[in-house]
Amino acid sequence: MNMEHLLQRDYWHAMAESIWIWFEREVFVGHTLINLVAVVATILLAGLIARALKSKLSEIIEKRIPKHTALSRFLSALEQILTHATAVILLWVVLVVFRQLGLKIYLLDLVESLLTAWVSIRLLTSIVRQDYLSRIIAFTAWTVAALHILSLLNPTVVLLDNLAVTIGDARLSVLLLIKTIVILSVLVWLAFSISAIFEKRISMIDRLTPSMQIFLSKVITFTLTIMAVLITVNSLGIDLFAFAFIGGAVGLGIGFGLQKVVSNLFSGLILLLDRSIKPGDVIAIDDTYGRIRSMGARYVSIVTRDSTEYLIPNEDLITHQVVNWSFSSTFIRIKIGIGVSYDTDF
Repeated sequence: MNMEHLLQRDYWHAMAESIWIWFEREVFVGHTLINLVAVVATILLAGLIARALKSKLSEIIEKRIPKHTALSRFLSALEQILTHATAVILLWVVLVVFRQLGLKIYLLDLVESLLTAWVSIRLLTSIVRQDYLSRIIAFTAWTVAALHILSLLNPTVVLLDNLAVTIGDARLSVLLLIKTIVILSVLVWLAFSISAIFEKRISMIDRLTPSMQIFLSKVITFTLTIMAVLITVNSLGIDLFAFAFIGGAVGLGIGFGLQKVVSNLFSGLILLLDRSIKPGDVIAIDDTYGRIRSMGARYVSIVTRDSTEYLIPNEDLITHQVVNWSFSSTFIRIKIGIGVSYDTDF
């Protein structure tokens, strides 16, 4: 099956006809309709039970479970899918009853398997700290599990592999793109998680200055991210030399288009290396005077005495004159104007 065949109208017409025939043979029959009624009734009952239990579970999470822990994330995920989890338990009971009565359970068994997979995956992925990332991983894993349960995984893989274009000797398919996104996402998440652990360890080393701590943390993050990209490319069987050539060309184009961003990135590295400023320093640049709160990849955050926060691009701190009032001493001179009456004797 090639791309041209998939785009033909007759192919999709024949597929639609086969799906309709399957519905007439498997769905619009007595035992399937009984299963469907049982599923709907079970889900409605599960919703009512979950509504009664949710308030109790919320109270336990709020009052008895420490926040920002693996257990609190697990229980919060359980609270969000409490209806699904209750439905799984009730469907197990209904399945036992149907088996005892000798009734067919194809649809019931299918729905129970899909719900069990979703509940299990959602609870397991609750250990991921980032909620959005946890949801993405859960949805991706459940999609694969659902296709496997429906016996559609292999046909879907074949279909996605056939949706491809050929550029020279390279063949780019939708399946390859999905694999790249999944592998790269997992490896980048691991890279950032490991770098966060290193960053915490580095911040505990008193011998390092704050600027050096930030620099080492950024170097570790950058190195691990590059390693994640290279491992992804290598695992997909892509020629690293060709990838380096294409990456260099793309990087050159991006460099011209994002000159200011690149300049700020390199200026930030220079500021970290020469230690001219660091978090906690009191500096003055142009008309801005305040204390450095943090140093980022693109800008430095400065908080003034009236709590106004300025985000100064790193490039400006390299090209403009900067007065560092606490570069060599923690003592800071503050000029305060004092009004004196003309009648005062001095």
